[in-house]
Amino acid sequence: MAIYNRLSVGSGGGVINNFQKSERQPDATICIGIGGTGSDAIKKLKREVYKRLKPDDEDAPLPTYKNIKYLLIDSDASKLGAQSDIGEIQRQTEYFDVSNSDIKAAFAAKDILNRRNEMKWLNHEDIPIKDAGNGAGGIRQVGRFLLIDKAPALKAKLTAMINEATAGVTGELNIHIFSGLSGGTGSGAFVDTCYIVQNVLESMGRTGSSRVCGYFFLPDVNLARPEIVSDPLVSNYIRVNGYSALKELDYLMNLEENKGRFKQNYSTFSVDTVKPPVELCYLISSTTSGGVAVENGYDYGLSVAVDYVISFMSKVTLPAGVAAGAADGGQTLQGHISNLEQAKNSIKKIHGASIDYNIIGAANAEMPLSEIATYLGAKLFERFDSMFDATPTDNQLQEFVTKNQLSYEQILSRLTKGVGFNVPFPKYDAKDLVASNKMPVEKADAWTATSLGKFQENRKAMEEKLKDYKIPDTTTSLISLIYSSLYTSYATDPKYGPIFAMRMLCGRNNKNLLHVIDGYIAKNDEKMSAEVRQDQLRRNDLENAEAQLRSAHTGLFGNADKRANDYLGALNNWYVHLLNIDKFKYMQDLLRSLRAQVQELNNNFFEVLTTVLDTLKDTFEDNSRILVSGVRTTNSYTWHILDIPDIQSQLDDAVKNLDVSLVMKNFIVRMFDEYPKWLSQDPNKITQLISDFITKQFSDITQETIKDFLQIKFNTTDPIMLQNRIKTDIIQAQLATKADPLFWRNSLFHMDEVAKNSTISVPFNTPEIVNAAEEYGTPEGVSIRKTGLTDRIFMMRFYTGVPLYAYQGLVELEKAYEADTSAGRHLYEAGEVDWRKFLPSPIPDSFKVPGHEMHRIIERNKKLGDELETAKAKGIVFYDTVNWLVKVTKDMDLDAMCGDYHVGGKVDQSKLVEVIDSLKDCQANMYAEKNVIKTVPISIKGAKPGAEEDVLRDNYLRFPDVEVIVEKELDKAAALEKKITELEEELSVGGLEDKLKKDFFNAIFTGVAEMGLSKIVYKYEEFGMEEVLDLQNNKMPYGRCAVYQAYLTFKDLNEELRLRIIEEAADKLDNLEEEDLEVAKKIKARYTPDFLKNVLQNVATDRNREEIKAFYQDFMQELQTYLRTYQM
Repeated sequence: MAIYNRLSVGSGGGVINNFQKSERQPDATICIGIGGTGSDAIKKLKREVYKRLKPDDEDAPLPTYKNIKYLLIDSDASKLGAQSDIGEIQRQTEYFDVSNSDIKAAFAAKDILNRRNEMKWLNHEDIPIKDAGNGAGGIRQVGRFLLIDKAPALKAKLTAMINEATAGVTGELNIHIFSGLSGGTGSGAFVDTCYIVQNVLESMGRTGSSRVCGYFFLPDVNLARPEIVSDPLVSNYIRVNGYSALKELDYLMNLEENKGRFKQNYSTFSVDTVKPPVELCYLISSTTSGGVAVENGYDYGLSVAVDYVISFMSKVTLPAGVAAGAADGGQTLQGHISNLEQAKNSIKKIHGASIDYNIIGAANAEMPLSEIATYLGAKLFERFDSMFDATPTDNQLQEFVTKNQLSYEQILSRLTKGVGFNVPFPKYDAKDLVASNKMPVEKADAWTATSLGKFQENRKAMEEKLKDYKIPDTTTSLISLIYSSLYTSYATDPKYGPIFAMRMLCGRNNKNLLHVIDGYIAKNDEKMSAEVRQDQLRRNDLENAEAQLRSAHTGLFGNADKRANDYLGALNNWYVHLLNIDKFKYMQDLLRSLRAQVQELNNNFFEVLTTVLDTLKDTFEDNSRILVSGVRTTNSYTWHILDIPDIQSQLDDAVKNLDVSLVMKNFIVRMFDEYPKWLSQDPNKITQLISDFITKQFSDITQETIKDFLQIKFNTTDPIMLQNRIKTDIIQAQLATKADPLFWRNSLFHMDEVAKNSTISVPFNTPEIVNAAEEYGTPEGVSIRKTGLTDRIFMMRFYTGVPLYAYQGLVELEKAYEADTSAGRHLYEAGEVDWRKFLPSPIPDSFKVPGHEMHRIIERNKKLGDELETAKAKGIVFYDTVNWLVKVTKDMDLDAMCGDYHVGGKVDQSKLVEVIDSLKDCQANMYAEKNVIKTVPISIKGAKPGAEEDVLRDNYLRFPDVEVIVEKELDKAAALEKKITELEEELSVGGLEDKLKKDFFNAIFTGVAEMGLSKIVYKYEEFGMEEVLDLQNNKMPYGRCAVYQAYLTFKDLNEELRLRIIEEAADKLDNLEEEDLEVAKKIKARYTPDFLKNVLQNVATDRNREEIKAFYQDFMQELQTYLRTYQM
């Protein structure tokens, strides 16, 4: 069943009167939807703009809004045009396609992806790619890839769109961005879209006069949809994607405070900023605070966002002395944002978290003026039903033919008018004809030519085409006669109507004029055939008469006169015969031309008119069904002041009291008069024509205001009584009780911790409503906005400063996220940062949710919390009586600071002591003012007195960029501490080494370790038996450096045996005799410079040669000292 969507309430349209639409604010507006949810949002917004706001040209059939632009960014174009309605997105101008028909190949080209700087974040190695028909396939990184792949084109598109929207605008530029957080395309692309928009605004120098608002639909909005709930896989990725997006959003909305930056290369341009993605961030939920999903929750979420935007697009009447802007008390969007910012700054926190989010609640008391007009139209078309069924009878068809002199004979008579079917021969002398028949033949030829000329003249007049479809004043042609007669006799006669006229012309069952003409054509063909069959007879008669004439005798008793007359008679019959054939040929052409014109009139006019009327009938039948039965889906927060059933009897009476025959005639006359508006079947022109007709036909109802209907509802015309009823029955009983935002609240969070603001939008031109709103709103602190939306009273509640952890859904989402390890969840999973590890949980560590323990998060928070305490203890993090700050110190080159504390290849212990002392001094003064480059604050802004420590810890845990700074400082301190420890150990080990070496030398010098010619041994007694231990022999690695190898063996001995040697040498030294010095003397005699040279030559290429050389230098130096000490 075809319907006109702009007239269909089921498609978001209906009979809409521009008189009841609002003027617009002098601002430019760009509405951007991303992904499937974003698509639904801007389609709905587009419909509501059409229904509520006046277009640029109210007389234009197609409403245009040059300062309002729409853009859908999506990877799935399959739904474009699938549900054609007034909110349909125009593919050429309002759709930005990010799909990639060969995305599998794009991801398979690893080398190309690796070379693309703008794709360094992409985890392409681990992401499974489906075909292009799946769009982003629910994978956020794929959605982001699709967008960034076309980012330069998107920037160009946005630039052009903003230029168009702002042309001639005196106000601000407001950009509204709608996206779900849980899909693939929307969730993957919304962040970059926001930043690309900001980049465009900066490039155009419009940042100061523009506002960017985001409307982000929480996962519960999608999880309320039956088709998603029934699919476990989709439900899971909705949760995981939603949590990932919320983690990112929480980080990005606080960039300046957490000292982070958003940096992204987009091929031909880049973004590097500390700004949040949007200036005003709304989170849309469709679940009650108790976790119950509301019926039609998805539509509720869309409607709240759309109505909020519309309320600031409609013209607002400012209070006296107030100018539009940040200080207008929330009347305009700019003032509203300023109000929310001030309210947010007054909030005191008990947990560290971003409070840059807002939630909206709405309640709407609406007078369905469009539905009323549409219902009247539907009932009127019910009264027109008779014209859809009327069909001509044979008698009516014959009457039409007779009345308009359209019989075959009458048409033929008009064709031959002015033609005599006898050759007008003059009087001829018989003897002249006998001599020559030239003169009568010439006369007959001339007569034929004149007759044919008359045929042509008559036919031309009779078959003149219709120049247009205006009813002709005079009817010379057959088709104009038919058209005019159909109009006057049937189309405008309520007993028949235009469909009857169409059926008379070319209707069904062969009871139509076309069938009659076909009969005429057949009849004419028969007559012409009969005439042609006379041809030989007439020819023979003429030839015989001519032969008789030639043989005629002239004179007194001749037969010439008779034969001359016979000849002229035969000649006349011959030429009349030929003219009859031509007559039937002309008639044949005329009838065929008439048939084509009738067919054309039917196809190009009456059939189109019938189609239009049938479609209107179907449209209004559907409207009637919806409006009467109440099937039409409405916003769950919309309350109709009066519904159709409430006033149905009055509306029905208004239709019944009409002179339907007159109305139908007027309607058809108008359809004929204004045929260009519907002949092209342009639904916009048809909608305008029908809406105008209905609103004017029922002007006494369609021009009524909301006040008029309120008087009906409350049965009073007294202004004071009406005002009181509006306040108590509508504002208090309906709006105030239903306007609280839907938000799935964590039961541990109390809404008194956020700032609240409410507005009531009322018709500017209805004092009773304005006064009622002010009487209610003033003591309640509710702002009153007088707008051009004259069919509704609209309350909105704004909760600002709402943290993410207030959302109970976050707990559920976090569980799904922590259990999932799939790739592609986060915008950055490769390159310089991996947001899977980098980003914190949005739930503050101090906000303990019973039974919710995520071990990875607990361990992370403990580690970072310990780091914070360590940093505080070390003075890296300190409080300066106002703020907590992180000291950032100069980088240290520890190797340079240590210098070279070796002399002759040995550690110079005195120098080493100096180095250690210097490093300890550096350590003690590491955070002195002279060494601090800068300080970085850890914000505790807005912390409630007594909650500062919790807020500090929470904020530190959610500021990963600050964590990196602190960790770097801790690493510096740890590196310095480690270096000092290493040097002290080296110092300590150096002293022990010297003592161990001296003990070994004493064992050699005293002979405890016996030095033979080829090896050095130690002899000792074990269990009454002598044991010999080789400290050196030639099989050992350094056997040819005897003393050095013996020392290595000595060092590796078990401690008990080594102490035995040391103690035995010490005893020997204590009881040293003169002869005991002979051992040392023999060693000195053996170890001459040349001998030592040969020993060292054995290790000339050894990597430890310097160590060995230093060892023998110590050995010889200790030998000299030993001999000097003990030699008498």
